[in-house]
Amino acid sequence: MISYRKILILSTFSFLLIPFSKGQNLPYQPFPVSNAFWTEFSGGYQCNCCADYSNIVSGDTLVFGQVYHKIHTHGAHYLTSPGGDCTHVFSYLIDFPNGAFREDTATRKVYYLPEGALRDTLLYDFDLSLGDTLPETYYNSSFSGFKFVTAIDSVAVGSQYHRRFAISTEYAPEYVHLIEGIGSTFGLLAYMDPPFEFGTFLACFSKNGYTVYPDTISECEIPTATFSLPQSENSVSIYPNPFNENATLIIPVSWTGSTMDIYTMTGKLIRKVQITTSTFSIVRKNLAEGTYMYRLSKDGVSLASAKFQIRN
Repeated sequence: MISYRKILILSTFSFLLIPFSKGQNLPYQPFPVSNAFWTEFSGGYQCNCCADYSNIVSGDTLVFGQVYHKIHTHGAHYLTSPGGDCTHVFSYLIDFPNGAFREDTATRKVYYLPEGALRDTLLYDFDLSLGDTLPETYYNSSFSGFKFVTAIDSVAVGSQYHRRFAISTEYAPEYVHLIEGIGSTFGLLAYMDPPFEFGTFLACFSKNGYTVYPDTISECEIPTATFSLPQSENSVSIYPNPFNENATLIIPVSWTGSTMDIYTMTGKLIRKVQITTSTFSIVRKNLAEGTYMYRLSKDGVSLASAKFQIRN
């Protein structure tokens, strides 16, 4: 029997459902159990969460007769500026065991065992249909509001297609995706609340030595946490900010040749820009009004991340 809540949600989001019905009959794609890592970054305004790190599958362990695949988190935490933005001035090393996961492929569910815990909890449930309410899991709590599956399609992960689930709330349509065999576009263990002034985002996913998401061209690397800029070289700014049509990005001369990745606040990569000069013009083009995260990187090293705003 379909609940009144499901009927209401299906009615509310009906305009989203029809174009995204494909992908439901694809074979299930499980999580990797070795030779894989998720590289993520977090940042935003006054969050003390500026970091680049990877969650790495690091071997197996046996707990109460169940085989789990261990996760090790490695990367770097950075200081925030007096204004509250991320600076990428090295603060401390991130390097710790981060629990383990197991998967029940028959039920399409993934379970997470936090470090030191005696019992696991549901991490991902991929046995989902259009209109379903996202279940209570390690990363999702109903206290932050109900979340619903409002579209199902498929996405290329390397040479295969994996089912992808768009998740929405009443006020935040399709703000994150769940992907079989990967997890969330926020990151492997990231919480599912819609981001406001800060968030966690999945930059890339590597399996068997190859980048397989979001494409097969970009380099996906584990942050070394050894790169730190002198304070005098850490001058990065966008002016004006907010802006309407154009803004100027000012970076150290040594950063010339870096790449600027622009993300929505839901973690979707929407533009890659090659920075050719230390004073570079950012053109709005088709960017909608709103707040965006950007990240600068060069030769596989993350240099800086912060926000900018566009206003009409």
